[in-house]
Amino acid sequence: MIVIWSLYEGSCIDVLKTLPENSIDAVVTDPPYELGLKNLKWDKSGIAHNPGLWREVLKVLKPGGHLLAFGGSRTYHRLANAVEEAGFEIRDCLQWLYGTGMPKGVNVAKALNKTRPEIANNWKGWSTNLKPAHEPIILARKPLDGSVAENVTKWGCGALNIDACRVGKTGGVKIVDFDKGKPKNYFGKSLLNGKKVKLDKGRWPTNVMLDQKALRMLKVQRESATRFFYVPKPSKQEKGDYNDHDTVKPLELMKYLCRLITPPGGTVLDPFAGSGTTLLAARLEGFSAIGIELEAKHCEIIHQRMAEVD
Repeated sequence: MIVIWSLYEGSCIDVLKTLPENSIDAVVTDPPYELGLKNLKWDKSGIAHNPGLWREVLKVLKPGGHLLAFGGSRTYHRLANAVEEAGFEIRDCLQWLYGTGMPKGVNVAKALNKTRPEIANNWKGWSTNLKPAHEPIILARKPLDGSVAENVTKWGCGALNIDACRVGKTGGVKIVDFDKGKPKNYFGKSLLNGKKVKLDKGRWPTNVMLDQKALRMLKVQRESATRFFYVPKPSKQEKGDYNDHDTVKPLELMKYLCRLITPPGGTVLDPFAGSGTTLLAARLEGFSAIGIELEAKHCEIIHQRMAEVD
């Protein structure tokens, strides 16, 4: 299998209109949260909440193909509305939990000190925001062409790759039917000396993913952390010294999401390529990838990151 990737520099809507209909197997993307982060133009254009964009994504996606799109906790509802209005079916909302977010609220007492110092003490301990600790990920699907069975047969997509994303997997247990010298499986069980033995395939993946601090919190509370996929925020080493993008996602997280919704040998599209993490993840997982990125400086980062694995 030949794994290929391509990157288009320009407006995602304009580029999407040039791609063939029903040609993409999966879409994994981290669009702008439309919060005006650091007053950056690309994070306040409204593009992620434009149903017209997601209609173009729907056109190029194969029937039954899935979309995974990150959203901000304050604005994901508008993302979900736009995706649904475009014609997608909303299937779920995944949650990436982390403990390293920083609160960015206004200190009310400090603000009052400038204008109404006589009442500032009454507002000590008050602010305007909670500490961010999760990011929602919308899971949506292009309507099926017939039943699930008919769709996967005709288009090669339409379902989630559960076994490829099981958590707490130990590699399974090698069970041999000694009468024939070959493994013999029966719906997740095997025969060993005439007895059925349950195979350890790992736990069914959930719609929650954790970082290091969230994982430690679960351990302190004596919950089973093996029930969830664990992935930390990207380190400086993972990003690379040259990667100054403001919203880099963990490579392992994007690899996991690509595995979850992309059929073997499929093509992943990211219409908001950013620093290229989705493209890199798709390629490392054996998928072809197509990225679209508006900012020229971000395209340079993508080319450099991809060159490191050539």
